[in-house]
Amino acid sequence: MLLFLHTQRELSVGWNLDKIIRLFNIGDKTAFSAGLSGIRGVSLNDLCLIYNVSDVFLSTSCGEGFCLPLIEEWRVVYQ
Repeated sequence: MLLFLHTQRELSVGWNLDKIIRLFNIGDKTAFSAGLSGIRGVSLNDLCLIYNVSDVFLSTSCGEGFCLPLIEEWRVVYQ
């Protein structure tokens, strides 16, 4: 099992993900999106791969995106 985090690893705001990963001792079971930045996301091909190899999609947003990530995930997986 792998925890794939589609986020930037080193953010100046929010949770310290490296600290949480160490706390739960899941470093060998955690992966991040490579080359992701706030301005440029991943390609559509990479996004399709991420959604289609996942067993669970979890969006922890409290309003950002206005539910568009959920619609996008459904559209990419069930096209």
